[in-house]
Amino acid sequence: MNFKVIFAGLFFSILFATNVNAGCNHQRCTGSVSNIYISEGGTYIAVDQDMTSLNCTLSSGRMTLRNSHANRDAVLSLLLAAQATGRDDVQIRISENTSDCKINYVISG
Repeated sequence: MNFKVIFAGLFFSILFATNVNAGCNHQRCTGSVSNIYISEGGTYIAVDQDMTSLNCTLSSGRMTLRNSHANRDAVLSLLLAAQATGRDDVQIRISENTSDCKINYVISG
């Protein structure tokens, strides 16, 4: 695994640890991963919060982890682990004004 990815994940986890609150705003959602849908077109993620305040267009009520994301496998692994262990503090940051609520990065913990 790429140590830069691990270091970046740890850095952002520490940086945002004091600001983690369940819910969504215009650019991020924090909560439990409630649904992961994987298809040829991408991976679609939902959390257990009202995602309508996100400043993007949801794809069937989900955010999109594009297949072209540079760290797609690492992000998906983190989301699957968080879902399997029942974490309720997963933070998903999206790109605003995207037609599919493109996921930029994910923080757990």
